[in-house]
Amino acid sequence: MLQGKVQMSLLRSLVLVFLIFGYFACSEPEDGVDAQEPQKNDVELNNDAHNTKCCPSKRTRRSTEKQCINVILNDNGHLCCGPKDNKTVLNRASDHHYCCGKEQYDNRNQRCCHVKGSLEILNNSKQLCCGPDYDKTVLTRTSDHHYCCGKEQYDNRNQSCCHVEGSLEILNHSEKLCSGPHYVKRVVNRTPKQRYFCGKEQYDNRNQSCCHVKGNHEILNDSKQLCCGPKDNKTVLDRTSDHHYCCGKEQYDHRNQSCCHTEGNLVTLNNSEQLCCGPDYDKTVLDRTSIYHYCCGKEQYDHTTHSCCNVEGSLVILNNSEQLCCGPEHNKTVLNRTSDHHYCCGKEQYDHTTHSCCHVEGSLEILNDSEQLCCGPEHNKTVLNRASDHHYCCGKEQYDNKTECCCHKENRSLRIQKKDDNCCKNETTAERPKRSAEELCGNETYDNRTHCCCDTRDDLQIQHNDSYCCKSLKQQVRFNSTTSNNISSHLSSHQETKQLPTTVAYSS
Repeated sequence: MLQGKVQMSLLRSLVLVFLIFGYFACSEPEDGVDAQEPQKNDVELNNDAHNTKCCPSKRTRRSTEKQCINVILNDNGHLCCGPKDNKTVLNRASDHHYCCGKEQYDNRNQRCCHVKGSLEILNNSKQLCCGPDYDKTVLTRTSDHHYCCGKEQYDNRNQSCCHVEGSLEILNHSEKLCSGPHYVKRVVNRTPKQRYFCGKEQYDNRNQSCCHVKGNHEILNDSKQLCCGPKDNKTVLDRTSDHHYCCGKEQYDHRNQSCCHTEGNLVTLNNSEQLCCGPDYDKTVLDRTSIYHYCCGKEQYDHTTHSCCNVEGSLVILNNSEQLCCGPEHNKTVLNRTSDHHYCCGKEQYDHTTHSCCHVEGSLEILNDSEQLCCGPEHNKTVLNRASDHHYCCGKEQYDNKTECCCHKENRSLRIQKKDDNCCKNETTAERPKRSAEELCGNETYDNRTHCCCDTRDDLQIQHNDSYCCKSLKQQVRFNSTTSNNISSHLSSHQETKQLPTTVAYSS
């Protein structure tokens, strides 16, 4: 009897020792203590200096590791994909790759769509995964402007998707509007003049605007009111004049002031005394040296003696008497200027007293004036071998101005006639213009007696005096391209600045 009790006691002790040993064997290592080597049945994929034993129901402390079917994974290098009862380990192609069933996809240009019980990887540019989560369908995407609206797709350029009474409807912008707050939308026929909604009311966007102030929508008269401030804190101001626009929660006169976004704040500047310089994300305010000074990056320069050149993404201030900024806008290069008579022709320079620059079939060519002529309209030039020093262009041909004239017909066509022709009597004898100091149009030069610098609203272009723009302009524009860039940069300097008229011609 005693022997049986002793055996039972020993058995209990062994069980207790076994349990204690088992607990510590599967517990996590303490800080600073190396873990035991993994058993033969465990698989290890990470290459850390201190290996961590994998216990089937426990995660390690390391944030970069996770467990997948008795496998330790490195989150940055592997994916554990597939259903719970059938996982597989994949080498992760990049940080942008994620699981889609037992495969992986790039979330930058692909998506994972659950269709009829299976997962499919779609190409975002060609396919759409549309419909509710429980009933998805794959559509061939019509264009990059098409998006899902329920189980259909719509073109967001001229259509909209409206959630009305529990269903989604595709609306035509020109005919209908989706009105009201998101929780109670309604479809309203669009009227010819009042084209947009402000809350549940329509307003005419040609002379009115919608301002969200303290939780309410207000329709404003644009000629008398301004909706200023950040989106979450708008305020309505009585507009001082038609020349006043928003700068943060204040207004400024764009004729002599500018709005500068610097160090997180919007500041109103006096244009005659200050400049707002630098890229949009890093503006700085400079004391303006003179009215001739404009921005070049975060510095200022005198545009009467210097120019600002964008070379390989950097803005450089050049001395006009010594340097030229040549080439197309996206590929400028700096040349040492040979003389005051030299100007740009593409990425080269030429002496304008003896040569000319001709735009032929998309490229610029330097011509010798004594031997060649650049004839034809601006958009269709051709190079002719010059017959003599007294031959000049008449359209795309040349004529001898000693015996002929270039006659302007009623249909605006040009025709070469003998000097005794009636048409010639009304024409003045053409002579080659004497060269003078040419003027700047952006970074290009032009002779103000034969051409003008035309503001096309998008940029500055050199056009012939016969062009409609030059005739309507009736005067030459002397303006540096950086000045023009500063204008556009200033007008769009911040989202909270009300859009200015496109005809404004000033710089900050």
